[in-house]
Amino acid sequence: MGRIVSQAAERWISVSGAPVLVETDVLGRPVVACPNVSTNTKPCTSTMPPLAGPSLFVRVGGRRVLTSSLSGLTDGVPPGTYRVLQPVQSLVRVDR
Repeated sequence: MGRIVSQAAERWISVSGAPVLVETDVLGRPVVACPNVSTNTKPCTSTMPPLAGPSLFVRVGGRRVLTSSLSGLTDGVPPGTYRVLQPVQSLVRVDR
């Protein structure tokens, strides 16, 4: 199983002390230890835009916040998939 390390571009907002990821934070992230290695494949090296997971309602700096249902494809041939294995927050509440 390969690994992708996420990094939040938005540092001015956090939830429970953890930075919030937005949809552009996972685009083009390097894949470490891609398992897609053989003579008939191209190993994955980076992530493509998310297919699922960006919030339909919550935005930070105009970009959609990512949820724990995040998933997408890598640039490998055949493409691999990425998803959230361990979300930092399970619930976000807004107080008015």
